[in-house]
Amino acid sequence: MRAYPAFPLALSLLLMAPLAGCLGVDNMPEFREALGFHRAREALGLVPEARAALPPVASIESSASVARVGETVRFWASAVDPQSLPLVHTWDFADGQASAGERTSHAWSAPGPYVVTLSSRNSAGLTSVAQVEIRVVANAAPTIDALVVERGGAKTHEALAGELLDLRVLAADADGDSLSVAWDLGDGRSGSGPRVTHAYAAGGVYAVRVTVSDPYGASASATAELRIHFEETVAGRMGHADPPARHVFPVAAGATSLSVALSFPASGGVNDLDLALVDASGQRVAQAKTPTAAGELGLANEWIGLNAAALAGRAPGPWALLVERTGGLDVAYELAVSLRY
Repeated sequence: MRAYPAFPLALSLLLMAPLAGCLGVDNMPEFREALGFHRAREALGLVPEARAALPPVASIESSASVARVGETVRFWASAVDPQSLPLVHTWDFADGQASAGERTSHAWSAPGPYVVTLSSRNSAGLTSVAQVEIRVVANAAPTIDALVVERGGAKTHEALAGELLDLRVLAADADGDSLSVAWDLGDGRSGSGPRVTHAYAAGGVYAVRVTVSDPYGASASATAELRIHFEETVAGRMGHADPPARHVFPVAAGATSLSVALSFPASGGVNDLDLALVDASGQRVAQAKTPTAAGELGLANEWIGLNAAALAGRAPGPWALLVERTGGLDVAYELAVSLRY
């Protein structure tokens, strides 16, 4: 008998697998497993070995490598995953602070070299680390050389209510940074820029404060005290049956002296007026009577003056001048109020 070479088991199995379909085997996977089909393919090298997962490759992009204290540096995570798996990024800024996300930013509160570390982790649990060094340098605060107040081109620290003042600040920054300027004018108003103009509506003592700041949070301030005096002239006329005239003006805390001058044309001693000064609490502070001698012509004048001692303890607010007729038929008058601070 002629002998035939034996087929390898693996090749036989490969040939029998299609035959099983022809023979009507319904459950082909179980049939192949029973015949050792998969083991045969592995023996022939037809099944690739399982690959090990690879970690991502992380890198960092930053907006600066040198920054001042308080300056914000922006960071971007640039990472590639060989399997295209999703990544989670965490940041360590080497000053006890951390962050998460593909993009982040940070500012340091003290100078020094800081190594920023990015950890990029894929969903398979594999991590890649990248680092970049940021050098943080001290930021010099700006300096103010002078706070200048001028009225009509002349330096001053006092003015009248309503007068326009020119306020300027002379400042510098050792780092050459641009500076922002903010003003508190002391009367509830504010301004910006190295120069502002302002008029105070009422008398009083005002503390002006200017603050200059660099882009990194360093600042310097200066103050100046302004004494704004109040002066006003009021004209009026009193008829025979008119009630007392009331003229109101503001008195702020810190007033040092107040004077009121009343004048009117005298005419035969019949044009008499009384003048009373009432403080903000309604109390009469002073009173003056202006009689004219019989047959006197021309202007008759009377005045009230209060010094600092008289003003001490008086309530600030709206004070009033009361003008009351005591004789004559009709008279014109003028009141001049001067309030110093």
